[in-house]
Amino acid sequence: MTAAREWLAAREPKAPADLAERMTEQAAAACSESDIPGEVAMAAATEELRRALERPGRVRASALSLLVADAWITCACEAALEADDPVTGLRAMTERIGRLR
Repeated sequence: MTAAREWLAAREPKAPADLAERMTEQAAAACSESDIPGEVAMAAATEELRRALERPGRVRASALSLLVADAWITCACEAALEADDPVTGLRAMTERIGRLR
């Protein structure tokens, strides 16, 4: 298990089962790009937000994507706050979300 996946598995409280399953799958994919928890979380959050944007309106699939993105953004915030320079990490995170189209 990679450091990022171990970090995610150690988060408390645990995500609900449906979210946790999807997050575990995404973490495995995202860890091929990076093993830094905050980067993994933001890569997955960005992907979920893009999925939601592809299906605008009141679509149940979009709602799940938003819930998963919210969980990942929370993880990214936690990772940023654990870093030596949390302000820089949080700023980078919000800038990345702001660039979504």
